[in-house]
Amino acid sequence: EENIKNLVSTRSAKSWKTIKSNPFFRNLSSFQITNLEGMMTEVEFKKNETMPIQIDEKSYVYIISEGCVIEKLSDKKEIEYSTGHLIGEICFNQEKCNDLPTYITKSKTKAYRISYKEFLHFLHDNPGVWMNILFEKNHQ
Repeated sequence: EENIKNLVSTRSAKSWKTIKSNPFFRNLSSFQITNLEGMMTEVEFKKNETMPIQIDEKSYVYIISEGCVIEKLSDKKEIEYSTGHLIGEICFNQEKCNDLPTYITKSKTKAYRISYKEFLHFLHDNPGVWMNILFEKNHQ
């Protein structure tokens, strides 16, 4: 029932366009996109706000719908993300997730928030997306 409420409040041309702009989700069917939209809630962050990222049952991943986010890595490198990018860490090996990056909004930013647990279920049901994410993370 909660996913139906989220779907009704989230579903729009904007959410569809945001999902389709992400290379991991570009080739999803309308059925898969609808499933993903049912998990999404739009949230807003102020400029220079740190996005809460952790790996546990109560955490989230985000898909940026408007604005810009900087990922600050431990080696002082920075990566900039914008509309359609997936923000958060997908960890299947907890030992590799001890040194999580920090995500800071460069401007006022809107993003679709997805429960980490629900997103893992989505990846389980859509192994092609999971493999694309793993491939990309291993080749950055």
